[in-house]
Order: sequence, then C-alpha cells, then structure tokens
Amino acid sequence: MASNPENESSSQQIYGRVKIAIINRGFYPGERINIERCAEKLRVSTTPVREALNRLVAENLVDLVPQMGFFMKRISEADMRDLLEFNALLVNWSLADFQRQYPDCSLSLVPPLPSELKDIANCEATNVNQWAVLSGIFFLHIAKLSGNQEIIGRVASCNDRLQSARACEFAQNSMAKDHVIKLCDLFVAGDFSSLQESLNHYFELRQNQVRKLVRLLESVSVLDAQSKALTF
Repeated sequence: MASNPENESSSQQIYGRVKIAIINRGFYPGERINIERCAEKLRVSTTPVREALNRLVAENLVDLVPQMGFFMKRISEADMRDLLEFNALLVNWSLADFQRQYPDCSLSLVPPLPSELKDIANCEATNVNQWAVLSGIFFLHIAKLSGNQEIIGRVASCNDRLQSARACEFAQNSMAKDHVIKLCDLFVAGDFSSLQESLNHYFELRQNQVRKLVRLLESVSVLDAQSKALTF
C-alpha cells in the first residue's frame, strides 16, 4: 500500500516540534514525558507523538524505560566529557582535512559562512537557545568542509545533544558569545591556523567546566522561563 505524503509530512512536522521541545529543555532531566499531554498540546493522536519519541530514543535524546514510558535523558559528567571530546575531534579533523586538501587555497575557495553567522557580532538573537543554535550552526559548517556525510551527521547529533548545555552556558557566562564570535571572525579571515588553536582552546574551556554545566542542566531554574515557553 502506498504511503500518504500528507501523513508523512504531518508526522515529520510533529517529530520536529517534539524534538525542538526536547533539545531546548522543554522537560526537566529525568522527567517522564506524558504522551497524552503532548498529543493534546499538539492537537494530534498519541500515535505520531509516540513515533516521534521512538525516533528520539534512537537519536539518544530520550530514554525509553520498559513498562514505564519515555523520559527526558540525563547527561552525566562522563557523557558530557565524551560528547565534547567527540565534537572537538570531528570538528578539528574536518578543518585539518580541508587544509590538507587545499593547502594554498584562496579565500574565494572557502565556503562562506551561513547567512545566520555572517554578521554574528551584531546578531539579533534574543535568547540563549538561539545563541546555542548559532554555535551549533558554526560547528556544522566546519564539519561540512570535510564533505563526509557521516561526520556531518555526527556533528549534527552532537549539536542536538549539547544544545541545552550550550544554552545553560550562554545564560551563565557573558563571554560565551564572544568565543563564538571570535571563531566566526577567524573563519571569515581565513586564518585557519589561529582558528584551529581557538577551537582547541574553546573545547578545553568547556571540558574544564563540565561539572558546572551538568549541575546547571539539573537546575530547575536556570532556563525555565525561556525553555518552558518554547514547549510546543
């Protein structure tokens, strides 16, 4: 039987809305996700919501506990360190590989930054979740330099899983925006050597702040006002 394109489109939209709520901390770490309540808010049946949550389990964003249901995933200090290390490895390799392939390339051959990042110093992002998204867009752009779809997909996954932690950081650290702006400026200038050093420094700083970041993620107050408002 042929699938219905309208149903597929609707399911994809529901998946997208549920995913946005998850990665923007629409639920507390460890909180049970009430499928019926989500379906009611989305004005759909429980089936597409359950399907969306199953997809998010596969993406390591949600936990499924047999006989109990779906729960917002918690990130331990070890998880956070592994994620940051993996993200750094992929991004640094992508940049280094691009330099190996085009050792004498001019700026005209370097893919331009996405439009969202071109004037990031004067960016109109109004909340920490938007800044977290912008930093993820930058890392994904670096990954795309590799031309390797596996690496691009892995960095996109890291972005999803680190979104809340990055938002917490932007909420608590006034220098976090400056760090991302500096990375973008170095890329635009084509100073990849300095960019590599700055990337290493960026990830080293985050590794040193892992305990604080995990504590912030577990806090019930850091992002509540903004994140709960974003839920669906």
